[in-house]
Amino acid sequence: MLSLEVIRRAEAEFGECVRDDFGRSILNDIFSPIIMELCALERLNEDIQMEISEIDKRAAEARALI
Repeated sequence: MLSLEVIRRAEAEFGECVRDDFGRSILNDIFSPIIMELCALERLNEDIQMEISEIDKRAAEARALI
């Protein structure tokens, strides 16, 4: 997922510049939740794509029977 790659790069670049607790809190309170949410959405998308593929396969099998 492109947005996940972009946010991870931004996190890495920002993390290289962090020098204090405030910066670390931004990493923990801003970047980490966004990355976790994007990972969850990526997994959900993969699950949905597998379900769609299975539905398409069964629809094709049903059409073949007709």
